[in-house]
Amino acid sequence: MIESILMRVKKFGVKRAALCAILLVILLALVVAGFSLDHYYRDKAVPGTELAGVNVGGMTVESIKSEASALCAKIELAFEGEGKRITAGAEDLNISVDAEKTADRVISSGREENIFVKFLPYKKKEAPLVLTYDPDAIRSYLREAFPDMTADAVDAAVTYNAEGSVFEPVPGQAGRKIEIVALDGVLDDLAARPGSKTVEFVMADVPPAIGDEAAAQACDYANARLGVALRLVHEGKELHAVERGAVAAWFDFSPDENAGGITATVNAERIRDYVNGTVVSQIVREKIDRRVIRDGAGNELFVLNQGQTGQKVGNMDLVTEGFLSAVSDAADLSQEILLEEEAVETITEKEAHWVDVNLSNQTTTIYAGDTPIQTFVVSSGKASTPTVTGKYKVYRRNASMNLRGGSEANGDAYYYPDTRWITFFVGGYAFHTAYWHESFGTPVSHGCVNMREAEAKAIWDWAPIGTPVYVHY
Repeated sequence: MIESILMRVKKFGVKRAALCAILLVILLALVVAGFSLDHYYRDKAVPGTELAGVNVGGMTVESIKSEASALCAKIELAFEGEGKRITAGAEDLNISVDAEKTADRVISSGREENIFVKFLPYKKKEAPLVLTYDPDAIRSYLREAFPDMTADAVDAAVTYNAEGSVFEPVPGQAGRKIEIVALDGVLDDLAARPGSKTVEFVMADVPPAIGDEAAAQACDYANARLGVALRLVHEGKELHAVERGAVAAWFDFSPDENAGGITATVNAERIRDYVNGTVVSQIVREKIDRRVIRDGAGNELFVLNQGQTGQKVGNMDLVTEGFLSAVSDAADLSQEILLEEEAVETITEKEAHWVDVNLSNQTTTIYAGDTPIQTFVVSSGKASTPTVTGKYKVYRRNASMNLRGGSEANGDAYYYPDTRWITFFVGGYAFHTAYWHESFGTPVSHGCVNMREAEAKAIWDWAPIGTPVYVHY
């Protein structure tokens, strides 16, 4: 009896050991299979994973990205409001999918499950699209679609009434904008299930960032300072009084939309420009340089302008700062202005045209400053009718005229028709063509400077009216 029982126990133990071994083998096989699947799906979506309702189990990262882009393209929004309706796609509204983040979300879905559960295909894992969008861009699309429905708010401002010599506020204007109702929620729904959805929009007023009161306060501040009496005096004498309109031009009005105000300030550079411009032109004597023509030896031949001493403001910074403080503090000011003398400078004209006539050599030379340009052999007045000497200026020019002079009684009458290129420099004395003789280099004329035609034309071209002429021995 006892032996029979022992035999049965022994047989049961053998069967149990065999069963345990089988179970252990199965468990090891499952573990190996689980790790193999985990390795296989390390860069793929696990079975049962859905992206926005589409099964992407087993898809690679690149395939998931491509699917995400295709799903995003299906998104469509129908906007309704104020009796208007318009439908737009994701591309129109600048709605896009972040394919990289979407793929990361899909790949990580279900990974938190244990190795024996996460690969079960009936274990559904859902991931939505990761959308990117800008609500302002969507509102901008609607503004362009319905331009008559929206308007930008216009801030209140300040203007100067020149007729009334006063700053006045310019009232602001409220705007109208489109407000989209529950946009984020609708896009969350579309990220989970792409398709078409209707979105409501309403119109809302947009108040100006800077209101009428702020503009009025800035006007009050500036107007209180427009009436200050600003005077410039020199050695007890008033030279200049600043007018109200000039003070107005010195003001800057800086809007601050964040603070909702307008700051009125006085611009120091404009004050300086005013003194340099208006004041200087009215009360400061302009310096004029003395301008001369010299010969090659440096001697003065002609004074083109005697010049005059000038003045300049010697305390410009003090005047500017005084006006700035006076206006800012709304206080009258009589400011002493320092006028400093500026000495005349003598300037030698290096390019000025002039003509030199040397009666001793019977030559005429055209000059640019002290540089001789060209010399011509001429025929000046004979002993009985000499050419006058001195410093003159061209005062008349004729391209052609008939020359007539002398008398029949004295036997010196002459008549030369159609004489060319006549340049008068004093009285009846002139440079001109002498086609009736070839005695150039010898004084034979009736007082004028006779020249060959091409050379007379050169004088004509070089010497307009006002050109200095120096005649000497």
